[in-house]
Amino acid sequence: MSALAKTFAEEIAPGVITSCLNTGVFPSLVIAQAIQESGSGQSKQAKLFTNFFGHMASKEWKDMGKAGQTVKGGRFWRIYNSVEDCITGHINILKKPLYRLKGVFKARTPFEQALAIQKAGYNTGPDRNEYALKLSKIIKGLDLQKYDREMISLERRKNTNGLAYSEQPAVTLTLQNIFG
Repeated sequence: MSALAKTFAEEIAPGVITSCLNTGVFPSLVIAQAIQESGSGQSKQAKLFTNFFGHMASKEWKDMGKAGQTVKGGRFWRIYNSVEDCITGHINILKKPLYRLKGVFKARTPFEQALAIQKAGYNTGPDRNEYALKLSKIIKGLDLQKYDREMISLERRKNTNGLAYSEQPAVTLTLQNIFG
């Protein structure tokens, strides 16, 4: 993996960990997606709009947030005010029923979660059938699971029962998946 990807991961990791706390989303997966989708923060959308995931600006988004174009007459992209806003926006997309139904929040590893996201149709590009594999290679190549372990440690300290999200009783996780 490139030094650029490693540096980018280190820069966004604190915000990703904070945003992923008690959501069931693995920070390693989100960081890998940001690396894959934005070319380690080098895409036009990442540089101009703090948009690491290529989130498009729908009509609803244009009414709520800022949108911008990289090319006049081109697509509108969501503009985020900060890395944390971008990550939170991404996690909110993953919380949509489509992803819940495809098992994104039942995944016990970031690799299972990557496959669930792929099966839900997250990536519609020509590499959509290899998306989970690409994310898994990034996670392994940069040892991004260290950020998952850091988040689990924080969750144990933060949660009143001393358990991380992934350690919660099944009934608690089921209710959270239903009511989000």
